[in-house]
This record gives sequence, structure tokens and C-alpha cells, in this order.
Amino acid sequence: MNSRHVWLCFFVAATIPTRAQIAFDHLTKSDGLPSFAVTDIIEDSLGFIWFSSEAGLARYDGTRVETDIAWEVSPDQPYRGVISELCDVFDDQLTFVTYTDYLMQLDLRTGRVSQILGPEMHGSIGSSAFDASGQLWVTTKQGVFRRDGETYIRVVGINTPKVTHDTPTSIGIPHTLKCIAFDQEGTPWFAGNGGLYTKPQDRDRAIELYSEVISCMAIRGDRVCALSQTGVVMVNRITHEIRRFSCDIPPLIGSEQIAFDPEGALWIAAGGLLRLDLDTSQLSVFTPDPSDPFSVSGRSSAVMFDRQGRLWAASEGAVDMADVARRRIRYIRPAGQSGANVFSLATDKNGTVWGQMGDGSVASLTGQTRVVLNPDSPVPHNLPTATTTRLHVDSTNTLWICSLVGAFPYSIDQDRIDLGQVISGPVTVIHELSNGELLFGALGIKSYQNGRTQTLIQRVFTRSSRTLTTIIPLQTDRFLVASAEEIGEWHRDTNQVAYFEGLPDALDPSPFVLHALRDSHGRVWISTYGHGLWTLNQGQFHELDDALAFEYVYGGVEAKNGDLWFATNNGLIHVFEGGWSREAHAAGFPVLEFNGDSFAASNSGMLYFGSYEGVFAFDVSRLIAAPNPPPVFFTGLFVRNQPVRYLEQLDKALIDRRLEYMDQLHLSHKEDFVGLQFAAPSTSAQDAQFRYQIKGLSDEWLPCLPQERISFTDMRAGSYQIRVQATNDRSSWSAQEARLNVIVAPAPWETWWARSLAVTFLMLGALAIYRIRMGQALAVARLRQRIANDLHDDLGVMLTHIAQTAELGKVRSQGDVRQTFEQVADLARTVIQHFRDVLWTLDQNNESWNTLIARMRLFASSTLNRAQIQLEFQRKVQGQGDGWQVGHTRELFLIFKEAIHNVVKHAQATQVDIRTEIDPGHFRFVIHDNGRGLDAQAPIGKGLASMRTRAKGIGADLQVESKNGVRIQLTMPI
Repeated sequence: MNSRHVWLCFFVAATIPTRAQIAFDHLTKSDGLPSFAVTDIIEDSLGFIWFSSEAGLARYDGTRVETDIAWEVSPDQPYRGVISELCDVFDDQLTFVTYTDYLMQLDLRTGRVSQILGPEMHGSIGSSAFDASGQLWVTTKQGVFRRDGETYIRVVGINTPKVTHDTPTSIGIPHTLKCIAFDQEGTPWFAGNGGLYTKPQDRDRAIELYSEVISCMAIRGDRVCALSQTGVVMVNRITHEIRRFSCDIPPLIGSEQIAFDPEGALWIAAGGLLRLDLDTSQLSVFTPDPSDPFSVSGRSSAVMFDRQGRLWAASEGAVDMADVARRRIRYIRPAGQSGANVFSLATDKNGTVWGQMGDGSVASLTGQTRVVLNPDSPVPHNLPTATTTRLHVDSTNTLWICSLVGAFPYSIDQDRIDLGQVISGPVTVIHELSNGELLFGALGIKSYQNGRTQTLIQRVFTRSSRTLTTIIPLQTDRFLVASAEEIGEWHRDTNQVAYFEGLPDALDPSPFVLHALRDSHGRVWISTYGHGLWTLNQGQFHELDDALAFEYVYGGVEAKNGDLWFATNNGLIHVFEGGWSREAHAAGFPVLEFNGDSFAASNSGMLYFGSYEGVFAFDVSRLIAAPNPPPVFFTGLFVRNQPVRYLEQLDKALIDRRLEYMDQLHLSHKEDFVGLQFAAPSTSAQDAQFRYQIKGLSDEWLPCLPQERISFTDMRAGSYQIRVQATNDRSSWSAQEARLNVIVAPAPWETWWARSLAVTFLMLGALAIYRIRMGQALAVARLRQRIANDLHDDLGVMLTHIAQTAELGKVRSQGDVRQTFEQVADLARTVIQHFRDVLWTLDQNNESWNTLIARMRLFASSTLNRAQIQLEFQRKVQGQGDGWQVGHTRELFLIFKEAIHNVVKHAQATQVDIRTEIDPGHFRFVIHDNGRGLDAQAPIGKGLASMRTRAKGIGADLQVESKNGVRIQLTMPI
């Protein structure tokens, strides 16, 4: 800012401009801003921020600047020229003025632009505004007009001595009116080259209140402020009392703006950015600072406050943003130091903050500057240079500088170090007890009190060589001790350390504890590196919240009101009774990542947190609560990763308005890869977190990764409701959520008639297959029956004849011949028996459980009787199972036969128990003999292997065990 742009403001007595400590965020061309300087800023009805410039119109949704805005311009009402001023928004209608003096209107729902007034009608246009009823008022070179339908009615002339004529074509103002605004009563106020005017509702004519060139004005409550060539004039809207703030300012060029902040102060953008306190006349000037990335960007020309109370200021090549209501957060940049990176903090009894900077120096950051350690110059106090690990101010107002070579006591009151009281050896942690005793820790723990040093324990942890990160008293003579890899409990009276066993999975095997804090309620808070924040209660660890599971929490302090504040790599965590929240950009902190062990609390209630950009200090009692969660809107539709704009054809669905105003979207089956973009207007992307839900698929809320966009693939035909919510501190979610009903049309083959045809064809096909299979089954059955009849009639008769002949020969013969006939007769009987078994398995009339069990019993009885083995046969049936049809008759009977033959051949048994069972789910038979059992060393015989193969082939389970004989059990599901 030029020196001629620095205002000297006086009211009664001169006031000196001061530079305020406000952190600004910036939007630049790299963020998508138009290439030219922004000329004006306005907020629409949804909360989106609009910028105008010589390069056109742009919109900011809280995360990105959108310049590719598709406008529909009527051929008979073309868009004329670039934009000079954004006027007003009402009912989703944005009015603006072009450089060619055309008043245009943009329908935010549809994107349609129309010309509503041109210079050929009423001359040069100044500005426009909507009244409470939605009527549009326009200031022009020829006066003030109110739009009524498609016509414009001239407002009543202004009663002023300057009026030289009063005709129907004049409103009695000899100068151009530039500004128009309405107060809370709906009374219009005008300003321009002729001065400041108002028209009360009980007057027929307007009243001149101030006669001087006016560039811009703003209204808040009973205060009407205007910017003139000589400064600021403030008028009481009720009494019309005038108060002047005389200022030396550059010549007005017509692009200046003023605005009230939430606290009633006046902000001025006129070649620079200033804040005027109307109660105290204090003027604050904001100027660019190349060394401060959070200072204002440059020469501001437009200023606005949105509904969240955030400041928006347009300057050369950038837009600056700041939450001025949160300026109570103080930024401390270490003066005279080579770096602003602060690694450790401590506060003394005098309220002075001491810090250890990234360059290795240790100095006071507030009050009178004192450097205790400076590696770049001769070291004061003969203090050895070493890597500083931690700072601590004890109850005697002594600053202990802990390092890898020792701990050095610096007497703040006496400004000296007593080298005779140095604690030798590395010190990584220090803690002061209530009796004033100091505990210094590294690998072991030392005690210091009244000038005496004592080693309490040589080595705390034996499992690793890590040094201590924290010492916190739990009870008398019991302390929580931790390193990066271990956590335990030190019993000072016995000098023993007990490791904590049964740690949660997140803390096992390496808890990575960085810091521990015991609050005024006795609760212990554990800060970890990458595992979040935990509490310790009765030996049990509890995680604060799943949302902090992977956070890097460096440690924290307790405020005077009992709230806890923890520094993390992603802002500050504020823990209060009943919940927690995240404080970052939304709270006014310009940085998100703080440093480890860089936090302190003073006796006055101030909290200090160090970062790579300096120290941030605030009084908790004066902080403003975090704003409500921001509203969310859908802002973009993508099909196959290609953006779809309104007024573009999407298959057979037409998007006839901007997506943020739509509540229903129709998609065809061809849109198989769809994405939705969303935004939380006027909210920094680093503050907002999003989640979404797709009702119709699941009721589960899922995090949005990546943020501001969700995608869907292969959505089936049907109706879905997509919901997106935002939060700025994760403690509550936005009530005004983005909600869109998506209807996916079915493919032709998914329609009801296509499905009906498919079902019909399937039924016909199934019937045909059934008939074919039934025919095949009947043919097989007839073949089996014919084979059985033929075998019975031919081969069976012949075998029977052979057996009878052998019996007759045996009766008539003697000696060897008789023995031969006996063998032939036995063989014939055996063949006949096997032949009958084969015929039985071929006969389809035998495929029932009754016939199968009966056949099994007959075979077992006849076979075992010949071998003189007693038989016990049991049959058990549940329900109507004996009437069910059975499959695999042959295989079941052959397995049973093989088992009986094995008993006869190998078991040497005298008793066999057979049990058959049928229940609704299984068929089972058990054969148990009292023979010699199986030889565990003998190989498995062919008969047993065959039985297992057959059982596996029919899906049955065969169990063989040798205990008190051999027990064979077969179970087959039915």
C-alpha cells in the first residue's frame, strides 16, 4: 500500500492507525480465479460466493473456483460486455451491471441471462437492489426507478435546494446516483455524486442528508455509513444525526466499497483494507507483509461479509478471506530470530512465554526480549550448546533447559544460570511434583530438590533402549512412565516397573506414547504418534473416538475452565465435558500442523501452541464457538468421467437447471458410471469433512474419499436417495444436507414384459426338459424290467435246473462223485443267491427304504446263519420316512454286503449287531461285531477301499473304527 493510501483518521482527538493481528487465507489464479483482478464479490441465496472481473464471472463453493459457467443467453437479449458490479440477489436472481451500462439478470436455477435495462432507456446505470417484497430498484443517471412487471416507474423526486426544475421526466437530482440500499424498515437510501438521500415512507419526496460526493454506503441497524472524499460520514437513520470521521484519502474513483462486520465495525476497501471502530474511532490498517503468508494480499477494492461472518476482500490478483470475529487468536512471530519454527514452550510466573526455535535458540517470545541460548553467537552464561529437548519453568520461576547433555537452570528473576546446579546426562522429560521436587528422565530417573540430585532408578525399561517421553503421577509413589515402545507403572517405593499387559490392538506392540496429561479430575490422557488420543481409567485404556484412530497427537494442556486442548498434525483437539471438536481454519488458526511438546498455559488463562509458522495464543473464555456445520449442495454431474451441464441432453433425460436446485435425476441403464460433485459453500475445504448415504442400497453412512465427489458403478434399476452431509469439527453434522433422488430406468431386458417372456420361456423349456427326462427314465425303467424278466425267465430257470440236477446226482452217487455234486450244488446256490441280488437291484419296484432294509436283513440272516454267527437286527424309523423313495439302492446294498462278507471272512466274530435308522434328514446303518478288530499295521484291504469309494460316490459318510471288534457306520443325507 502506498503511503498516500494510509489513512489518518480523527474524531475529536487524533487516532493512530494500528496493524491488526488477523490471519488471511487467499484465493489466487492458481485456485482458479479469473486472470484479471476481481472487481466485486457477492453471496447468493445458497451461500455460494460469486466474483466478477474483467475476465467474466466466477463462483466459489468453498473448495474450488468455477469459471466455466454455462449461461443461456437469449438471442434478442445478448450478454453485453464484462461485469463491473454485482448488485443484489433475491429469489435466486442475481443482478449485475456491465461496463457498457446494461443491467443484466442471471437466473441461478437455470443459468439463463436476460437483459432487464439498457442505457438507451434511462442512461448510465449505477446499481440495483431488491426491496423486501422482491421489487427491483435501479439507480441511473436520470434517477431512481422501480420495476413493476415489465415497466419502470420513476421514484418521487428529491427535495433539495439544488433542484432547478421538476418535470415528469426528472426526479430533481442534478447528479448521478450510484448507490441504493434498504434499511430494516424498508426505507430506501440513495447516494451518488450529489450526496446522501433517503425517502421515508411518510414523505412524498426524498430528503438530502449530506451534500458531498459519495462513492459507496452500507447500512446496519440504526447506522448508515457512506464513504466520501474527506472520509466516513455516519447518519442515524432515525434522528438523521450526522457524525463525521475526517480522513485523508486518495481521490475516489468509484470502485470503493464499505461493509459492516458482525461486531458493527466498518471495513473499508479503497486502495487498501482498513477497519474503523465507530465507537472508539480506532483505525486499523492492513498492509501486505512479504514475510507473513497470512497477511492481506494487496490493494483491496471490494469488501463483503457473508452470512457466516467471514470477510471477503478483493485485491490485485487475489481474494482474501478471514474470520474477523475470531481475531482473538493472537499470532506471535519470534522477533529477531532466524526462524519461526517453535519446538518447545514454557510460561513463567510473570506471564512471559519462553520458546526453543528451530535454529536451536532459546529466548523469550513475549515481554522484554531475552536470549538465553543462541548457537550463532557466543553463548550467554557459558551455557554449553547442545540439542534442546524440552523447556520447563518450575515453581521457583527457574527455566530449565533440558538437552542431550544435561538440564541447565536459568533464573529468570536474576537473569543467570547457576552452573553448580546443572543436572548432568541426557534429559528428555521433566516433571514437577506438588512438593516442588523435580523428576528428570531419560533412560533412568533422577530427583532434584533443594540443590540435591539423587538417582532413583538407573534404567526404567529393559526391553529396549528408548528414552522416556513422559512421567505422570498416578497415586502416591506410583507413576505412569512411557517411551516410544513401552508403557508401564513405576512403583517408587519398591523401585519396580510393571509393564501394562493386555494393551488394545492399536497400542500393541508399540504404543508410541509422546505425552501424558493428568487433568484436575484425575483422568490420565495419553497422546500417541499415529494412534490417536486415549484415556487411562483403572488400568484400562479407552480411545477417545474412532475419528482420531490414526491421528498424530503430540500432547496438550488443561485450560482454566477444565477443557483440554491437544496439539495434532491436523489442528487442535478441544475436549470438553460431553464431547470434543476440532479447531483449525474454522476457528481462525491459519495452520493445521503443530509441533510436539510445543504447548503451554499461563496463569492468566492464555494457552500457547507452537508451529512451524510461530506461536498462536488465545484465551479460551474469549473464543467464539465453532460455527454450525455448513450446508451441502450437489454442484456437478459426471457420466463416464465427463461433466454434464444443464441444458445438455443426457440420453433421454434433460437437466433443465443447475444441479444444486434439482431434487430428482433420471438416468438410463446406459449411465453405468456416474459421479456426483458436491460442496459446502463459504467453508474452507480444509475444515469440512463429508459423509454420504445411498438409501436403497444401504443405510450406512460412509466417508467421502476423495472428498467433494462420490461415484457409482453398475447401479441396478430402481429408486435411490443420495444424501451428503458435512461437518467442520466432527462433533455434529449439517442439517441442510445435499439430497437427490436418483431413478435408474431398467434396460429393455429388465422390464416386466421382458421378464414375463423370460419366465414363460423358462417354464416351457423346463416342461420340455422334464418330459424328455421322464421319457428317458421310463425307457430305462422298462429296459431294466425287461432285462430282469429275461434273466429270470431264461438264465434263472437254467441255474435252478443245474442246482436241482446236482442235488439229484448227490442223492444217487457215492464217494468222490457225491462230494463233487455237493460242491456243484453249493456253487449253484451261491450263484442263484447273487443272481437274485442283482435282479433285486434292477427291479424299480424295490427302490424304497422298506424293501432295502428287508433285503439287507434277509441277506445278513442267511449269510451269518451259514457261518454260525448270531445276529441282532434293529430297525428305527421317525415320521413317515419308511415310505420315502431311496436312490442309490445298488450301491447301498453292495456296501452292506461287503461289510457282512468281511465279518464272515476276517472278523472271527460270534455276534453281530446291526442297526438301521431313518429320520427326516438321514439314512444310517451300523454294523458292529465282537471279533478281533482291525490290525493297525496291516494295509487297507480292497474290500474296505471299495466300500469307501462307493460311499463317496453317493455322497455318504463311511466311518470305520476298531474298538471291541469292528464298528462300521454309514450315514447318507436324504
